[in-house]
This record gives sequence, structure tokens and C-alpha cells, in this order.
Amino acid sequence: MSTSQFTLKPGLRLLPLLALFAMLPAAVHAAPPTETHGSQGWWLRSGIVVPTAVGSHIHLDATIVRDGFPVDGRLDIPATVTLHDAAGTTSWVRAGTEAQTLFQQALKLGPCANCLTQVTVSLDLSGVPTGRHEIRISANIPDEDPALTGSQRFFQTWNAQICVRACSPTYRSSGPVIESRDWYQDHGYQAASIRSKLTDIKPGAVVSVRMGPGSGGMPTVLSGVYLNPNFHAGDAGRVLFQRNGPYTGPVTIPTDAACPCKLAVLASDGQSATVLNYPFEVP
Repeated sequence: MSTSQFTLKPGLRLLPLLALFAMLPAAVHAAPPTETHGSQGWWLRSGIVVPTAVGSHIHLDATIVRDGFPVDGRLDIPATVTLHDAAGTTSWVRAGTEAQTLFQQALKLGPCANCLTQVTVSLDLSGVPTGRHEIRISANIPDEDPALTGSQRFFQTWNAQICVRACSPTYRSSGPVIESRDWYQDHGYQAASIRSKLTDIKPGAVVSVRMGPGSGGMPTVLSGVYLNPNFHAGDAGRVLFQRNGPYTGPVTIPTDAACPCKLAVLASDGQSATVLNYPFEVP
């Protein structure tokens, strides 16, 4: 009997072993890990007061493949759009990379005191150049306050990085970034970001953050980092950092933080604000 075949009984032979292996199902590869985080945009004409007066706001939460795990082809991103105390109505959800729009869908949500809808953002990555790109998902309100003359456009953008086929070259040279950006008519952008490796965020960690104006944005008058806030209930949670003006630098998460936790990074120009929310657990 050869090493590639064996006999069950005289006259009956099985296929060569290599042929049997070829007939087995292809190996099932584990799905890449995902992370869920969110962004918020706030607007209050009379002036934002943290945490007791945060005004009308729009949330964008999404679940995406973790940075560092290359993907290709079609990528479906579950996203949720939420409105609170909104006088306006959304018109669309749009998504793509830093260079091109890959998805746009009409969306009618609001006006409402509290409402939400779920959207599957489907991106075809086959035409996106190889490398690490920034995925941006935006929700648009073309007239946030219909009672006022003229349009009061307001929209919120959720940003994260993703590797398409490979992680090099990299769009952002600053390393890992997730970011929240809101934009309001005549105010421009406020931006709040985490610039540390997300898997390193835990009690005792030093996290790099940035809070400041984005393109065309008015000066940032308040920067803050909070642990487990509930701004809807007027609760800032544990204040880890707060100062007047913009800020770029480190913030330390307390070693006694009881997790699961939510880290909130805020930048405000006094009437318009953005908040990045990152939930994490103790490893």
C-alpha cells in the first residue's frame, strides 16, 4: 500500500488523500474585529453651558472594522442617526473616504424631541487606492431652525480610519485618529479627536486628544474630556480635563475608573459644539 492511498477491503480503494483534502470546504477565516464609537453635534443659539444646556443635537454612531485589519470589496457599516430637541429634518446620510463619496442615501428624520433611525452604509472599496484611508459618515440637516429667515444648515461627521488591502501608504501622518466634527452655518467646524491606539485605552492610560476648530471654524472657547457623562440629563460625569480655548495633548484616565466606560471629548465655540464618544472596557 502506497503512502497516498489505503484499502478498506480487497477491491475497494479510497481516492488519494490529496484529492480528499481538495474536496473539503475552504477554511473559514475569522471576521476582523470591529469597534463601535460615536459623534455628536450640538447647537444652542443662546449659548452652550456644559453640562446643563447643550441644545439641539444630532448623533452618529457606527460600527467599523478596527484599524490595522485590511479589508476590500464591499464593506457594510451599521450606523445610527439620532436627533434630540431638533426643529429641523435631516435630508441625507453620506459616506466615503477623504477623497471621494462612495455612498449617499436620502433620510427624513425629525423634527422630534427624541428619534432615531438605523442605516446600513454600504461602501464599495474596490476602486479605493490601497492604503489607510479615513472613512467619513455625515448626516445633514439643511434647515435646523425653520422659524428663522434663511437656511440654518447643520451637519455632523463621524470619522475613523480603515486599511484598504494594506495599511500603507497612510492618509494621515499623525497616526491613529478617530474624530467627531460638526458644522453649522457661518460657524464652520469644531473638531474633537482621539489620537491614541484605541486598544490601549483603559484605566490608567494616557490618551492623546485634540480639541479645536476645523476648517473655517470659529475659535474654540471650551475643551473638555469627560468619563461616563450623560449630557442629556445635565451630568458631565467625571471631569478629566476642561479648559477655555483649544487643546492638544495628553489626558490620563484614572486608574480607579469602573468600566465599561465612555470617554467623551468635546470642543465648543460657545454656540456650536462637537463631542466624540468612545466606549471601552477593561481588558
